[in-house]
Amino acid sequence: TATIAAAAGSNVDYSPIVSPSLTVAMSLFCAVCFILCLKGLSNPTTATRGNILGVVGMFIAVVFAFQETPGFGGPNSLFGLVDLRYLLWWLCAFGIAAVVGGYIGITVNMINLPQVIASFHSAVGMAATLVGIA
Repeated sequence: TATIAAAAGSNVDYSPIVSPSLTVAMSLFCAVCFILCLKGLSNPTTATRGNILGVVGMFIAVVFAFQETPGFGGPNSLFGLVDLRYLLWWLCAFGIAAVVGGYIGITVNMINLPQVIASFHSAVGMAATLVGIA
């Protein structure tokens, strides 16, 4: 990460604020959360707990994945998370995603839910392809 900043000509040190061993431990914790999420979603009585475990695991995974991204973490960060110079951009991105996701969640019928999930998976596949190309 520090080499990314140096290559970009920046004098700001974007080295991760957490140790690599903590990142590995949190990755393992997230994997366990996802496994327990799938197990919980297999039964209607434990689906709420499974959903919560999935959300917790994904939140932690996103935070730790972004720790090595310029604009996330670093010396000017808020609580070691979002660099204050990029906070508005992050809030706009998350706000747009929340509005679009909320609109889709409210307007989609339960009958059409499998098609919506399939379209979401297609969008994820497209994003993975574009990342691979880049």
